[in-house]
Amino acid sequence: MYILFIVILSSQCSGKRQPLRVYGGEDADQGAYPYVVRLEIRHINKIANGSIYGRHTHLCTASALSPTWAVTAAHCLTELHVYIEGLHNKLVIRYGSVYNSLKENNTFSHVVSVIPHPKYVDRETKQYDVLKNDIGLIETNPMPLKRFIKLSPVDFHTLYGHEAVSGGFGITTKNESYNKTKTGNTLKFKKPLQIFKVIINKCMHIPGLGPLLCLDYRCGTIAVVCGGDSGGPVIHASGIVAVLSASRPNMYCGGASGNTRIEDAGFHCPVGPYVEWINSHVRN
Repeated sequence: MYILFIVILSSQCSGKRQPLRVYGGEDADQGAYPYVVRLEIRHINKIANGSIYGRHTHLCTASALSPTWAVTAAHCLTELHVYIEGLHNKLVIRYGSVYNSLKENNTFSHVVSVIPHPKYVDRETKQYDVLKNDIGLIETNPMPLKRFIKLSPVDFHTLYGHEAVSGGFGITTKNESYNKTKTGNTLKFKKPLQIFKVIINKCMHIPGLGPLLCLDYRCGTIAVVCGGDSGGPVIHASGIVAVLSASRPNMYCGGASGNTRIEDAGFHCPVGPYVEWINSHVRN
């Protein structure tokens, strides 16, 4: 029997899988990727004196395709009722500088609707996890961004060996005293988009997963995706070619496997097979 353990969303919380995080990335230059945005929950609480207190919780990374549409992983868009129960919890897309005040109108746009792919499947079996068609769309109020990302028109099978950039809003900090790593929320630490350079590669056949696009880290670097941020884009010269879906457990992420060998930089869902479906929504 062939069993492959992967981190689809690392851990469980209230029945909702947790998103994936980037480890070993570097800070993106301010304004270099304005179309890479955050899916968040906005919590609004009224205090006894009548004042309003607001805070945000990060869920996933997404990529803005137009002023009112963004693409992300489908697993980021399911079971959202777990997070937004209550009249004062709202889904928002956040963009711009991490130093912007949450009170600024150019900091976030409200989510109008979320659309996982109609053939999205995420379930566990005795043999392996099943994760298919892990892509979805977010419709929003207008996002006043300077640039948007286009879908790559290139067949992803022809991109093997090409360089690309992978990004997400995760962060990993190192405790030098104990030589251990711990993850934290990028909103709390005010960290910008984390990126790393990768090589697009063909995935080995993995039962239950697909379609898939894999990434190899560049020689001399350790940059992987761990539990904490999903939906982040793979950016090629031709446009966005995939969104982050899953990763293997490894020592850098604190995975149970204790794996010290990083074979790839995660599993991604290519956007190519879904261009027609995406455009049917975005163009309308």
